[in-house]
Amino acid sequence: MGDAVFEIHPYAKAAWSILSLIPKSLVAQLNRDQKIQDLWSTASDMFDFLDAAEPVIDEIQRPTVSNMLKQIHDCALFVQEYAGNGFCSQ
Repeated sequence: MGDAVFEIHPYAKAAWSILSLIPKSLVAQLNRDQKIQDLWSTASDMFDFLDAAEPVIDEIQRPTVSNMLKQIHDCALFVQEYAGNGFCSQ
């Protein structure tokens, strides 16, 4: 219906294109927020796994575990930046 209305009045096309962006941008933001939640859930699961595996981690596995912990840290910084001033203010 909305797309047909703009043909009736010249200003309606401009108004419709602006109004139709609002739901699209809202949906896009909700999708980004969900992906951030999924990222944090994965990082949390990874940390829980490493915590449970700690008693059996040997010297050969330590570099891999260290890299995993660094990745968890990087994810935490990214989520903090997303939730703070960095992404939300744009």
